[in-house]
Amino acid sequence: MNTQLSEYIQNATGYSKANIDGVLESFINFVQLSLRKGESVRIEKFGVFSHKDLPERDGRNPKTGEVIRIAARRKAVFKFANTFSIEPEPSTLQSQNQSEAGNTKSPPPIPPELLASSSENLWHMQIDGKPVQLKESELLSKGLTETTPLWSDRTNWKLAKDIPELSYLFSKAA
Repeated sequence: MNTQLSEYIQNATGYSKANIDGVLESFINFVQLSLRKGESVRIEKFGVFSHKDLPERDGRNPKTGEVIRIAARRKAVFKFANTFSIEPEPSTLQSQNQSEAGNTKSPPPIPPELLASSSENLWHMQIDGKPVQLKESELLSKGLTETTPLWSDRTNWKLAKDIPELSYLFSKAA
């Protein structure tokens, strides 16, 4: 799979690489099967995958110049939708120019699981030499300080003071 595409979708959606690669592979298989059956695949605002049947024809071997017969085949064709544009929007150009001037990258979209706070976050903290899973509400009672290493599947190991979503714990304690 295309690594850049996979990473972009991961950052934009928060889905795992395995899930994204599976979806992309399924999409490619769907397009192949549809074209083999002679059907087109239209993707709104993107374009149309279709086929062109090429007849049997004469050709030449480029090394020897000998006349050869080229078998008939079905060729995949893609045509972009009229609405598909690669021209940047003026607002995008302005922010892109500002980013280039400041040599800073704009961050990717926030993954949905970070926005949805329907359940309490779980953290791992080392207690008596062993990582113990704790709810966020239990961290202070277990001796959390700004220099305590914490782990979650979103942040990996970081010091508590370096995890922005936990800054509220230290402002209350102060």
